[in-house]
Amino acid sequence: LPEPRRREYDPNLPILGAKARAVSKTEPLSAEARGAAETWRAERRAHAEAARAALARPHCRFPVDLEETFAAPLPYLSPLRAEASAFQLESLLALEEGNVDQAIASLFDAARAGNALKEEPLVICQLVRLACLTIALNGAERVLCRRELSPAQLGRTQALLEMLESRGAARRAFMGERVMALSVFHAPGKVLAAAGTEGAPPEGFDHQAQALRLGMGVMEAIGLAAADRRLMLEAFEPAITLADDDTPAAIQQTSQALDRAVEKARRFPPKMFTGLLLPALGKTRVKFAVLEARRRGGLAALAVERYRAAHHGALPATLSDLTPQFLGRVPNDPFDTQPLRFKALAKGYVIYSVGSDGNDNEGRERPPKGTGQDYDETFTVAR
Repeated sequence: LPEPRRREYDPNLPILGAKARAVSKTEPLSAEARGAAETWRAERRAHAEAARAALARPHCRFPVDLEETFAAPLPYLSPLRAEASAFQLESLLALEEGNVDQAIASLFDAARAGNALKEEPLVICQLVRLACLTIALNGAERVLCRRELSPAQLGRTQALLEMLESRGAARRAFMGERVMALSVFHAPGKVLAAAGTEGAPPEGFDHQAQALRLGMGVMEAIGLAAADRRLMLEAFEPAITLADDDTPAAIQQTSQALDRAVEKARRFPPKMFTGLLLPALGKTRVKFAVLEARRRGGLAALAVERYRAAHHGALPATLSDLTPQFLGRVPNDPFDTQPLRFKALAKGYVIYSVGSDGNDNEGRERPPKGTGQDYDETFTVAR
């Protein structure tokens, strides 16, 4: 990828920057926001073309030394996430200008930014990939909300959503994470001391590294390191075994196994590394399932759009009305194995999954962070 351009974003620029405002799926940008986006796009044109050329390469790997454990540098994650967001803004601006084909093409670029991480062996890498793929999925939802697509455009959008499938990612991530986590027990003191530090080593770094390695020696001598390692292996075993099973039971069992290990790690005598490394992994399978549920909803929405085109704009009564002419079968909800739900709205419709809580909230969209409301995992076409 080309070097990122460091700059302060215009406060009116949507999507990007710390003060970026949420963008409506249905309402056009303000004149100020659109003007800021057009200026940004003109300044970024050369960078965008270089990024597209890089992402067009057929294979991509990044150097990761798992033996550096949680101190392993992963400097490529932030730039890839930033490129996906930038392509999202390009897509939005193209949509504002009525250039639907370019809007869809930019979403492919956002998806490619995510899929550059497809072979990466750590959970954090796959979660950044999921974030990029979610950006592309949200962009497709916005396109369908704003425009009636031609058959060719529907076909391109379907190809985009098929590109967002993350099958196999959980297994790869858990296997790589297990290697990284177990290497902690043999890590040099300097690697342990470097965790959580940035830049040049602080004063007293060598002394701290020696102390940590000495502490590890004590843990090994009294058997605490072996107990910690054993607990970690017990947690990863079901996570890896169930990784390719996309049933609700497997998703729940994975989360429970990881959460139980963390609970055991906090009991006396504490298992320090299990308690440190595993808490962030408990919801990993749920995050993969959320993307898949919404992706399936998007594919069903494309079938609804084809139905509408053939029935003078009318909506189907149920998703079953789409089969077999417009949809081979109604996709199942990853969270309860039932067919995805369909609900007509005052304007448009929503296709939704009940989400990880298993409760049907009648297609209520995910609320802003911190509101605490119940919600479903939705794909909404408000047109």
